[in-house]
Amino acid sequence: MNQAKYKVTPYSGHTVKSRPVNPKKLNVGIDTVACTFLGGLCAQPFTALFAWERFLAPLDFARFIEIGMGYGNTSMFFLMHCLNKDAQYIGYEKSKAAGKANSVMKRLLDLAAHRRTQNFYNPAVMKSIRHMIHQPGTSIIFCDGFDKPYEFAEFAKALKPGDYIAVHDWGRASYQEWLQDAIDVNLLTPVDPDAWDALNSITRLWQCNRLIQPSHD
Repeated sequence: MNQAKYKVTPYSGHTVKSRPVNPKKLNVGIDTVACTFLGGLCAQPFTALFAWERFLAPLDFARFIEIGMGYGNTSMFFLMHCLNKDAQYIGYEKSKAAGKANSVMKRLLDLAAHRRTQNFYNPAVMKSIRHMIHQPGTSIIFCDGFDKPYEFAEFAKALKPGDYIAVHDWGRASYQEWLQDAIDVNLLTPVDPDAWDALNSITRLWQCNRLIQPSHD
């Protein structure tokens, strides 16, 4: 195995094939052109933004928690939804430039004020995120760090009835079989999987269907 093409996730121990974000492709259609939002390059296909728009627009929610903001261009999309819904946006990113004043739009939205520059794998930080999820109102958490199966398992157990959890890099750094135990144990139901599939999205989404709220840890 060519080690340069693979990496091992640090907590769940899965071997993941390294793929570039937005590889150069022929710009022949919406499924192949590199995705931007407000001019900033996103680690998404354009169809994923449509899928998120379709999901978030009619939904009343209290907070959106993003684990791994990257350079923050998709984060602006989520933040703007939260601003329109009077909901809280919290983004975690330790290593990249998310929220820094490297674009006029990020400064206007004050994305940096919503960023927490913390190691979200630190047990104390994970506990604080789970505490936020427990708060009243619908929580949405988007797992997009560098060990998505571990994040998914950790945060799924904190979901309240009706909360949502999403995972990125579906089929690349997150697979159904890696998540299945957490899905089963926490009584998670997929949200419109056929629609996300039809849009060639690399994000998948579940809702918590437990009847009781988890206890605080």
